[in-house]
Amino acid sequence: MDVILLTKVANLGNIGDRVKVKSGYGRNFL
Repeated sequence: MDVILLTKVANLGNIGDRVKVKSGYGRNFL
């Protein structure tokens, strides 16, 4: 699952970064 960050997330990336995360993590945490 690719997500684009709308806010800065610790240990993941900054605003506007496109990151690949597992589906459950993207749905539940982000």
